[in-house]
Amino acid sequence: MDAVQQLAQPCESLLERFHVDTRYIAAGAASEWKGGIVQRVRGGKLWHDLTDEFGVTWSMPDEQLLFMDISHHPLGNATIADVKDYPWPKGDDPGRFAGLRDRALMIRRDTPYAVISGISGVVYEICWYMRGLEQWLCDLLTDPEFCEAVIDRTLKFWLDWFRVFLDEVGDIVDVIMIGDDLAGQTGPLFHPEIYRRLVQPRHKRSVQYIRSRTKAKIWYHTCGACQSFLPELIDDGIDILNPVQTSARNMDARKLKGKYGDRLAFWAAVAIRSTSSRPRRRNRWRRMCAGMWRSSSPGAGTSSTTSTTSRAASHRKTLSRSMTPPTSADFTTEGALPRQDFDAVVRLPRLPVRAGSFTDHSSPPFPILMISSI
Repeated sequence: MDAVQQLAQPCESLLERFHVDTRYIAAGAASEWKGGIVQRVRGGKLWHDLTDEFGVTWSMPDEQLLFMDISHHPLGNATIADVKDYPWPKGDDPGRFAGLRDRALMIRRDTPYAVISGISGVVYEICWYMRGLEQWLCDLLTDPEFCEAVIDRTLKFWLDWFRVFLDEVGDIVDVIMIGDDLAGQTGPLFHPEIYRRLVQPRHKRSVQYIRSRTKAKIWYHTCGACQSFLPELIDDGIDILNPVQTSARNMDARKLKGKYGDRLAFWAAVAIRSTSSRPRRRNRWRRMCAGMWRSSSPGAGTSSTTSTTSRAASHRKTLSRSMTPPTSADFTTEGALPRQDFDAVVRLPRLPVRAGSFTDHSSPPFPILMISSI
């Protein structure tokens, strides 16, 4: 389970059912961390609380078991001196990486799938988890020195983490997944100039360190209307953008491909917020997926791959070719999503997800149903 998002860990048979062509290898927590969900009563309600390694507490009311939200920001009232004295977790704790190489080698040796890291390198977003979003956004304007002190510590954590992670699997992994949400539905969460001044130097240092240690492609996640950040993210050194939230402002997939497709690969781009598997929306699913294929076909800008088609060693070949960055010559119409696959997707019933429903611990830590990756 992903406890915070309350997402089930899918078993191998489910991943195969959807022809998912990537498999995660995720590092764990530090050996001394004794985290876990505990139940507490507050305000007459039963709450499920989880305190992570950074001291951030995530909570969910028992009456509404949907997802966890932050209930305690450990640096909410902190000063720069407090930041220096804070008990930061150790990114290079050996316990995080126990057995990692063996798991990666098993995927490489026994399957045709691409080897993908779990989400890592969250250099920026953890800062506001610890400070509180409203206060952090105020700090970006009024106390940049404080912000730099915090982000320098999160950067150190991730540089230490990547040093050991890449020692273990840098020669095996195909894609390194990093990310921070920088934008909302209508635009950036903070001014791009602040990003360039405070955040980008740390992002770039992290990305360039990864690039110096592995040939893996670097995948960056940010939700929302993030087009304003794309030139800087490209300059940072990323190869892939996720999730390409086409429902957000100025995030038209065809236009993005035309403008950035020679430098970026686009991964996902299916807007699940406005669609579902309900029968009355079946045609909407089909039209949306078909439209994405038209936008991402050769000649439309860059390239298209999908996790619902080919399943042989071409998965890795496609990754190495298409994310170099890709060109329309790298792909053929061979990757088009068959009509029967559309039908299979939209006919699936909505199944309740319960703890323990999926128990194969060799699977990714969260679902990766991908209809299309551009």
